[in-house]
Amino acid sequence: MRINKNNFEIIIDTSSPNSLIALLKDNQILSKCEWESNNNESKTLLPNINCLIKKNNLNIQSCSKIFVVIGPGGFSSLRIGVSTAKGLSIILGIPLIPIPTLLSCAMEFITENYKVMSITECSKGTFYSKIYNGLQDINYETQKEYISFEIITANEIINFSKKENIVIASSNPNIKTNEYIKNNKLENFISLTSNKIQSIIRIEQKYKAFLNNLETISINPVYANSGQISSALTTLYKGE
Repeated sequence: MRINKNNFEIIIDTSSPNSLIALLKDNQILSKCEWESNNNESKTLLPNINCLIKKNNLNIQSCSKIFVVIGPGGFSSLRIGVSTAKGLSIILGIPLIPIPTLLSCAMEFITENYKVMSITECSKGTFYSKIYNGLQDINYETQKEYISFEIITANEIINFSKKENIVIASSNPNIKTNEYIKNNKLENFISLTSNKIQSIIRIEQKYKAFLNNLETISINPVYANSGQISSALTTLYKGE
């Protein structure tokens, strides 16, 4: 089937060590590019976007929407990814759709029968996390609810892993080699997201009315402040 490539959409994800961009049309993937960024998005992101667009004989002016993963995740990489997406959205006058990292990690595993803990690395032995208690638990009505997260330690992941009907999910390919994950023998409990692009599409479909009402200027990268990390570290050092 021949695909009409006009009015395509762009996905930008710089939330993990492996950056991702993709071009979509009618929820079908036209093309995608993944690379190990090495915290070098300032030099690689825009050139890779331009290269992917040219490779598919497209014009940036035909882009009708941009999805951007807003975090939590790496501080510098998220700022570059979100700033790039916001700039393109404003220049082109098109919608910008924010996608939380933790929801995109968990989306393919969320059912009525399973509780899902979505995690990704934070710093100093801590992890970003959010628990989803079935499909009814993700009916968000505010931006604050949609992007919320907690900072936890490996002990809290251990406690969650002992429960029944659970999934611990992550899209970070390095999570299983994390020192604290390996030391606590948690790597075999973690399920890696298999198709983040489809999860992003599902999230936009589920929250279309809510997301389309967000102003581009209100969309910013999401990450922990020093107080949140310090609080989690205090718990870690106490051995709680």
